[in-house]
Order: sequence, then structure tokens, then C-alpha cells
Amino acid sequence: MRWLAIASTVLVAGFLTASPGLAQNPFDSIDTPRGKCRLWAPIPGGSDPRRDAAYDRCALDRAPTLLDGAPMPPAPRCGAALGDFTVILDPDGTVDPRLTRAWTRGTDTVSHRQALETIRRWRFEPGMRGGTPVRSGFVLRVASGPRNDTLPSRPEWTYRQGLDEDTLFGTWTTEAPLPPFPPERVDSIYMAVLRRLVRMKVIVPGPLERYCLVLESGDSATHARCTSRAYGVLYPSDLRHPPAALAPYGCERSTDAARIVLPRVHRTENDRVVLYPSGDRLPDWPPGFEGRTYRAWSAHCVGDVPDHGEVSIDCFVTPTLSQRDLGRREREHKAAAVSADVADADSLRVTVIAMARGAYQADTLHVVVRPVPRLNTAAVRDSIHPRGGWSAHSPQEGSELYVLQGSPSGTELQIVEVEPGPAPHGERTRSSRCGPGGLARGDFVAFLLGDVGDRARAPITLCFSDGAACSMSYVLDPDRHTLVERSHLTFRLSDLREDRRRGEQLVFRICTDPAPPGPMPLALVRANGRWQARAWIPRRVGPDAWEYGAIWEGGYPPGTGVRLYLIAR
Repeated sequence: MRWLAIASTVLVAGFLTASPGLAQNPFDSIDTPRGKCRLWAPIPGGSDPRRDAAYDRCALDRAPTLLDGAPMPPAPRCGAALGDFTVILDPDGTVDPRLTRAWTRGTDTVSHRQALETIRRWRFEPGMRGGTPVRSGFVLRVASGPRNDTLPSRPEWTYRQGLDEDTLFGTWTTEAPLPPFPPERVDSIYMAVLRRLVRMKVIVPGPLERYCLVLESGDSATHARCTSRAYGVLYPSDLRHPPAALAPYGCERSTDAARIVLPRVHRTENDRVVLYPSGDRLPDWPPGFEGRTYRAWSAHCVGDVPDHGEVSIDCFVTPTLSQRDLGRREREHKAAAVSADVADADSLRVTVIAMARGAYQADTLHVVVRPVPRLNTAAVRDSIHPRGGWSAHSPQEGSELYVLQGSPSGTELQIVEVEPGPAPHGERTRSSRCGPGGLARGDFVAFLLGDVGDRARAPITLCFSDGAACSMSYVLDPDRHTLVERSHLTFRLSDLREDRRRGEQLVFRICTDPAPPGPMPLALVRANGRWQARAWIPRRVGPDAWEYGAIWEGGYPPGTGVRLYLIAR
């Protein structure tokens, strides 16, 4: 029994040494030669810090190293790879498949998922802390260079270890051309493209629409064969539309029908195909987003052609803008730039459209905002952007407090959890020792949000440290620097209808009427009872519209909450 007790003690001690601990704060930081460093690696979609904590790279004595012979992702389907992943490693160097997740999600969800599945099979020499292998995490960026999308190619992957994040970069190598598909297979590819364009509502068959197929071959027999098959795709089991709904051979020389140009099919690696169809008239685009009608469109279609079975096609459609359209857009941008006559007291009608990528369905939420908070009047601002680690401190005890800080011209702001107690000695004022390595030119803001955490009642000191040679701080007064008391729109992902939550990425489009001067929407996500470490600034896609994409696969649970704020710079 004595030996059993000793063995048990050794096992428990070894477990506690190799694991981060049980009660961890994800906002903890430590001092390093490079400045303050985040102790724990952030995990997309939230996690239980008591169970899932993993040391961040800068908190390690030695970073993990990828072992030789690791499998590499397959060739990206849509021609380019781009994505950021958080990789969580156990002390034995294996990847934790449950917590290794994606930060970003592109339009090529198939390749993105394949890359994630490949990363989860990797083995590493584990990271070391205090001479012991520990559980750790880091950010991995997967990217590739340009390629000729119409020729067979393969990526040569190179793994590069960095100070803050690692990179897996693919360089494309062109291979010998492949023989073309037989005519029957080309016809099936064309029909798959038409089927996809109908599903995307690029082509909208109806009694008042007449279409003209324009084929790359220009052969009348091929045109007759494809027109016959296309009729079954465009008007399946609908006898009300006569065959004349598709114009006969030579119709491209007439203006009576909208053209659908089906060009050459390019065969590339692994039975992958690429073609670039185009056509006349694109009605109500994008569908469900209060779109408009364009005179023409073009598309980049990528598909898989198996030896047996149906062809799978994805298309990325772009409206073709005429000179009149370009002039209209320029006038809209100018009108948005001079929209400073929108007063603080004016009401803004805000529409948020939630759509699952690939589902082409939309859920719409409406809210009226009055007034719009301004960074100029309620935020700490500086023309110098501090670098290094950061921390926030307040004498207010027993409260959950947060500060938002960063550049309003970027894509995100940092959410900093406030630590109880005074700020560290020597970091209350800006130091004259701050040189070019510690500061950068650029807009910087810091502020509080009234409904993120508890209400602050005492001043908060936001400190930046770049080792021993540079330090600076800002003091936030809750009465002066609380930007807004409540979010303008709050909803949970479970509030959206089930068919709007299909797919791997949710896209939120924010529309305002009218557009405020210098608008900056802000999205905060709370999952598993914790705020994400970043607040996202949606991407502007129009004079009065912004988009933000949220990862769904393996990440946010249905109870995840989203808070949207509309701010004027």
C-alpha cells in the first residue's frame, strides 16, 4: 500500500506539472523580455478555462516543433488557400482535435475543412516550460501563392515557424495538361453549372424570361443537344413553359433572349474542372439582401467530376458594372462622405440580415438607433498606437470589468479584462524612453461599454509595456469614457430559424438608413459564458452596408450571444 501511495503521488504531481492548472483566467499575462505576454492561448468559439487552458507561445521556454513526415493538406479546390487556425497541443505533442479550430472561414469550405482535419493529425515536439512538456497553443496561418487556375497544379507546402504565429505556405507547381473530357461529360458539366446558377437565383426561369445558350464549340448539333437537356434543368416537370423558352441556334445575334455563355471546360488536377460562364441580366442580386438588377454577370465555377455519379459545382458570381453603374456608385460614395448632416438626435433604421453561407436564405432583424455614439466625444484617443503587452487595473473589487482598445481603422479591437488592484509601479504615465520600437503612428482608441461586464464605478488604468525600456498608460473615467450604455441589437444564434443556421459560416449584413458620418459597426460575441478576446469591426461592402462572417462549425453553441453596436468615428 505504501508503494501504491507513492506511485499515485508521483502520477498526480506529474499531471499537475504538465498541465496548466484548474482555475485559470484567460486574460492572465506575465512579464517577458519582449514585454507583457498573454499567458493562455485564446480558443475560437470559447471554451472552459478550467479544463481547456493551454499556454500561449510567448509563455513557453521552447516553442513546439512540427515533426518530419507530417501529412500536408490536399490542393485547395478554389485555387488558393487562406485561413487562420488555433492549434492546441497536449504535453505528448499530439494535437487536441476538439479544441483545434479555425479563426477564419473562406468561401472554399471543403478545402478549409480538409486543412483542419489534416492539422488535427499532426505530431509535434511539445512546447517546454520550466523544463517540462506542457499543454500549449499557437496560431497557424495557412496560405498559398497565385496559380494558373486552368492548368493542373500541385502545391508544395513549406512550414515556417515564427515568433507569434506559424505559417504553412503553398507554392504552386504546374503539371502537364490533361486530355479533355468527352462531349457527354462536358454536357453534364454544363447542366451542373445551370443547376447551380438556378439554385443561386442567377438564372430565374419564368414565363416572361427567354434564354439563349451560347456554347464554346459553336456547333449546331451540340447546341441542339444541350438546349434539349437544359430545358429539363430550367423547367423540370413544368409543362406550362413551351420549349421556345430557350432560343434556337444562332440566338446570340439577336436581342430577344438573355444570353448564358457556357465557355470551355478546363480540366485540372484530381478531376477538378474550372470554367467561367457569363450572361445577361442579373435580377435582384444578391437574393434576400434587398439587391438590385444588373445588366450582366460573370462567374468563376469550380467543380469535381467523379468517374461515376453527378458533377458537383460551386460558382462565385460577380455583377458586371456598366459605366452608368460605376457613376451611380461614385455618387453614392460621395453622398455617404458628406452625410455629416445626420445629427446625433436623428434616428437610424438598422437592418441586420443573417445568412448561412451557401444556404441563400436570410433572417432579418430591425432596430432603430437614436442617437449614435461618437468616438470623438466618449473615447480615449491618441495618434500614437502603443505596442507590446497590455493590462488593465481598477481599485473596484469583486466586479467583472472590460476595456476595449485598438485601432478603429483595423478589423478588430481587443477586449481586455480588468484586474483588481492598482496599476504596476512606473506605468501610470507615458515614459520619455519610448522609442520607435515601442510606438507606432496610427489612430488608437480605448473605451468602455456599459453592458459588457459590470458597471465601472472607479477609474481604470490601461497599461502598455514593452519590456523595461518603454511603458505608457491611459486612464479611463467611467463617466466620460463609457461609449454607450446598452448594445443597439442583441440576439442569440438560437433565435435564428433553423434553416438559416445550416452550413459552416454565418454571415451578418448590417444596413443603415441613412448612413451616419464615419460609421463603425462593432460586433461582440459571448460563448460559453465568456466574451471572446476580440470585438470585430465588420467589413464595409457599400455606402450603408457592412458584413461580418462568424464561424459555426465546431465553434459557437446555439446559445451564443451576439451584440451589435453602431458607432460614429
